[in-house]
Amino acid sequence: MKTLHMKTSLITIFLVSFCSSIVYASPPHNQPHVSPTHHLINIINFFTDLELSPEQKSAFRELLTDTHSEITPLLEEMHGLRTEMDELLLEEDIDEVMVEKKILDIAALKSSMTAIALTAKLDGAQILTPEQRESIFNQKVVWKERFLGWRKLLAKLFFDRSAR
Repeated sequence: MKTLHMKTSLITIFLVSFCSSIVYASPPHNQPHVSPTHHLINIINFFTDLELSPEQKSAFRELLTDTHSEITPLLEEMHGLRTEMDELLLEEDIDEVMVEKKILDIAALKSSMTAIALTAKLDGAQILTPEQRESIFNQKVVWKERFLGWRKLLAKLFFDRSAR
């Protein structure tokens, strides 16, 4: 069993380093190579290039603070509910009624957190100009296409049984 685990680990390490070299060797859309650190800088530069006004920056800071103060207690509550759920699932005889109640509690809490996040997204969109929103949308499309390309490649490498 240890040998199988070690072989699997070595293959995984090889694949990760191989995929990393693919990223390095073939940048998307004939752009110059972008290292992970450089990619983060590009993201920061993208948001800097939105040229937010001082009023917009202030409104975003306030929105972030307000959203954080709303979400933080709910995250703590979620942590507690998940701990309780884990304890229920580890009991010798699982109390299905209690587990189903926890499931409903967790689902309701996730719904509340989602509503807060989506409301913050709406408020944030209203702070931006139409041009800034369009710029963000266009960049999101580019990043999503890149992500989906990688996901498709990884799915093919790891889950396509016909290739084996």
